[in-house]
Amino acid sequence: MKPLLMIIGGALILLSSCYNDSVYVDQLDVTLTQYEPEFNYSSYSSFWMPDSVILKTNYMTDSEIDDFYSSGGTSESTLDLVRQKFIDRGYTFTDDSSTADFIASPTMLLVRQTGAVYYPPGWWWGYPGYGWGYPGYGWGYPGYGWGHTSYYSYKEGSIVLEMVDGDSYNAIQSWLTGSANDVPDLTIRWLATIDGYISSNKEYNAERAQRGIDEAFEQSPYIKK
Repeated sequence: MKPLLMIIGGALILLSSCYNDSVYVDQLDVTLTQYEPEFNYSSYSSFWMPDSVILKTNYMTDSEIDDFYSSGGTSESTLDLVRQKFIDRGYTFTDDSSTADFIASPTMLLVRQTGAVYYPPGWWWGYPGYGWGYPGYGWGYPGYGWGHTSYYSYKEGSIVLEMVDGDSYNAIQSWLTGSANDVPDLTIRWLATIDGYISSNKEYNAERAQRGIDEAFEQSPYIKK
């Protein structure tokens, strides 16, 4: 398969140390789509989806994961949203993966990132020569004072949508069951990645995820029957 063409949407923000302003969490969300320019997406008619979203996380508790997969939870609502998007583009949903022209597979990555940043002596939050409001004095004076380490922790969330060719998917399934000897290629016709930070508000996160999915399809007018 030829390389997919990439389109990036969302906010491109330049943060200046000399400019102070408020940045909302959803301003940092980015939607990226990749597609095969020479492929005729209208040649597909039907699609199949798994019964749940693939979840990969390093911080969620067992109860939170149960809630993710519960009736009306994040997994179900995401599947419903993606399914309707493809239906609105003229494709027909089928319960039989073996006859589907393509597979719509969503994956959600919920990861906590942690780390540390060391500031050497003479630097106070990156501003040499400043400390406690007095230029040239205090802990921030270059060459004087104590270095310090700042620790950070934040949560990232990504939704990955894949449009997988049905024949290649079924070939992989046959190989997994031992019906084929050689490992077949998996053909991905379209890939969308929605990246953003996770706030403490679940409803707010859900709204941002929906906006990201909406944007992914807005970037992809070629996906239609």
